[in-house]
Amino acid sequence: MSKEDERYRKMVESSQDWFWEFDEHANFTYVSPAIKNILGYEPDDLIGRNAFALMDANEARRVHQHFDPIAKKYLPFTHLENINVHKDGHDVVIESSGTPIFDDAGNFRGYRGIDRDITERKQLQQKLTGSEEQYRPIFQNNPQPMWIYDLETLRYLAVNNAAVHHYGYTRDEFLQMTIKDIRPADDVAALMENVERVTQGLDIAGSWRHLKKDGSLIFVDITSHTLTFNNRPAELVMAQDITERKQAEKKLLETESRYRALFENMTAGFVLFEVIEDGNGVPVDLLIIAANKGFEKAIGLKAIDVAGKRLTEVMPGVENDAVDWIEIYGQIAINGEARQFEESSELLGRYYSIIAYQAGPGQCAVTFVDVSERKKAENERERLLQAIEQSAEIVMITDPDGVIDYVNPAFEAVTGYPRASVLGKTPRILKSGAQDEDFYRQMWQELNAGKTWRGRFVNKRKDGSLYHEDASISPVCDSTGEITNFIATKRDITEQLSVEQQFLQAQKMESIGQLAGGVAHDFNNMLSLIIGRAELGMRKLDPEDASYKTLHEIQNAANRSARLTQQLLAFARKQTVAPITLDLNSSIESMLQMLRQLIGENIELLWLPGNSLWPIEIDPSQLDQILSNLIINARDAIADIGKITIESSTATFDQSYCDRHPGFHPGEFSMLAVSDDGVGMDDQTVQRIFDPFYTTKGFGEGTGLGLSTVYGIVKQNNAFINVYSEPDRGTTIRIYFPRAVAAVDDLSPDENVAIQSGSGQTVLLVEDDTALLRLGEELLSELGYNVIAADSAADAIAFATEREGKIDLLITDVVMPEMNGRELAETLSVRLPRLKILYTSGYTANVIAHHNVLDEGVNFLQKPLSPQTLARKISQILN
Repeated sequence: MSKEDERYRKMVESSQDWFWEFDEHANFTYVSPAIKNILGYEPDDLIGRNAFALMDANEARRVHQHFDPIAKKYLPFTHLENINVHKDGHDVVIESSGTPIFDDAGNFRGYRGIDRDITERKQLQQKLTGSEEQYRPIFQNNPQPMWIYDLETLRYLAVNNAAVHHYGYTRDEFLQMTIKDIRPADDVAALMENVERVTQGLDIAGSWRHLKKDGSLIFVDITSHTLTFNNRPAELVMAQDITERKQAEKKLLETESRYRALFENMTAGFVLFEVIEDGNGVPVDLLIIAANKGFEKAIGLKAIDVAGKRLTEVMPGVENDAVDWIEIYGQIAINGEARQFEESSELLGRYYSIIAYQAGPGQCAVTFVDVSERKKAENERERLLQAIEQSAEIVMITDPDGVIDYVNPAFEAVTGYPRASVLGKTPRILKSGAQDEDFYRQMWQELNAGKTWRGRFVNKRKDGSLYHEDASISPVCDSTGEITNFIATKRDITEQLSVEQQFLQAQKMESIGQLAGGVAHDFNNMLSLIIGRAELGMRKLDPEDASYKTLHEIQNAANRSARLTQQLLAFARKQTVAPITLDLNSSIESMLQMLRQLIGENIELLWLPGNSLWPIEIDPSQLDQILSNLIINARDAIADIGKITIESSTATFDQSYCDRHPGFHPGEFSMLAVSDDGVGMDDQTVQRIFDPFYTTKGFGEGTGLGLSTVYGIVKQNNAFINVYSEPDRGTTIRIYFPRAVAAVDDLSPDENVAIQSGSGQTVLLVEDDTALLRLGEELLSELGYNVIAADSAADAIAFATEREGKIDLLITDVVMPEMNGRELAETLSVRLPRLKILYTSGYTANVIAHHNVLDEGVNFLQKPLSPQTLARKISQILN
């Protein structure tokens, strides 16, 4: 896996969203670690489990009905909501998106996709919906006239039943009027001054004159509050008709009875206090002079029972309430000031809009209205706004013409545009040119038809960089069905798409590896036959014979093909190896003469060994392959005269460094570097150099397997590789091998073992390829061995059982039908404990190796193998 693959794998595994794949039967084949946080399961718990098993029966049927038509047509899907059951039993709301998977032949193989936990979002929506439903009847049925007007046009947007009844206008008439229409002409100028204050964020209260439809003039007390209504700045107004109170105040001295009637029948709470001071003139309590039914309702006591009592007697603990009534009303009674404010009373558990004023020397009159429900609705809206403000997804609101009215902070984080700078502009500032005019035309057709549009954009940030986003855009309509706004929620999916692309690339590389391994296995059997027969034929001919030369050419061609299959196996990481502990410097120095022959006289080879290198663990033949391929690649990058440099050194990487460099992992390493001063490569080429069969060389000049072979070997040995190159500046490739724990081995190559003929030892040869079996039997017989040939494991066991004599050596293919080579060897070793074993294979299954690394003490020969190689290995084992 490349460092890019590793980086994106980490992104997938650290994502809060849940990545998954399932097969054509909806059984999971991959689940990312995020499933633990979302549904409580470990990823391995769900492998092989059906996706619909995570839902209850009813939900599974519902999702099936929606999903089946999509799956039958192999279509992608997005934003499919479904309810999964958490491991502990509670429901989790999931939003799913997926794309179909097809194999190279175009056959449908399942789906891969991503799930997001939207439980909290759904709960919030439900709460907000509930709040709106609760607010509407409170507004409509409030006994006080209430209305909402647009702060820009001053038109009425909504009026309640009490306003319609009290003013005499129908609701439709109100909605065609402005707030100026119910004011006497003399009051309009003052009204507009107050509206100006409202637009500056100041809520207004006061007494005004209003005109009813019949022309009668009334006096009202107004309280108002700024809010957003249908996504427009608006003002909520409550009007209390105080005409009677005004008349009563005028005649208060003439008739106490009229005053009392007005006082008692006020719908708002009213109470008259007289301040009680200490010796220093500081208010210490309030004496209740009179109270009305509204006050009774608020505190739960009758007015007649509280009159003449101290407030602290009637409401114990009042001095600790959030509304410090004694201090506030005492100061108003003493100083004569008037105040309007809103406060939450902890003692009464309600929220009130309060008007307090001096009613006489030392007295304070207080009118209060319970606005708890209104405040609750406002708080719900505030929570909604905070959720939008803190959302990781972009939220954008425009007017019907697409002019931006609002964007949340996520917009600034993704696009780089300051929020304030885009208000009044259109989303066209993000256009990248990736979508044509037809794309936008179709989108607007759907939106203007009142439909929700979902799709993807490639947009451009302020710095010019491109990003991909999933978007959902919906029209917002008023009560008449007219579109007033558009709201868009958008998510930056650039990294997600990149991860998906890397995942697809990793799958592609794995598929190629599987194909390469399979081809090499079958091809190696055929090459073994060609090489063996050619060598046996050459032994029977004079070197000057024309047929000898023909066989020699066949042998050379087969050997070149064998090297090609070795490269395929190295790339596929199916090359069987026997790693030992090596000194990197010594190994490189032993190859220098051969490497100089590879590059020719016009290119200088410079060797710069590092000091005190740590030992590494690798199969020596693999190190040879790495150096040979890197040197040949460097040689081909130099047009004429140049220099290739081989270097070695040590390197240590800590976790902090590795976090900043995806693909690296902490530890101590010995480094091998090969540099050239050749043509170099651009970034696009560097990204592809490890792809199999990719080459920048001309036709017939390269297989495209050299660097992919190096990459496969590096990954098989838990090392990692780094490439740096610039056009016309050369290339440097560095490989970091992990430090080995064991001491350096004393190398004794098999090639130094002399070939000795057999002396009648019995060899049991097992090979399921008949042609190879006959070739091996003929060769071993010529070498002086007594050969028992079997084309299956069952025959081999039968021969061993029937034969009374000793069998010295078992030579068996590893991969065979019915019983593999390891199982055959174990079966025969029970009867023949001194039996020696030699395994052969085109590539070995992990029955004698782990991840293609040989178990200690196992004798193995990789196909294709020559008669000479086989003879030498048998000599080594038996002698």
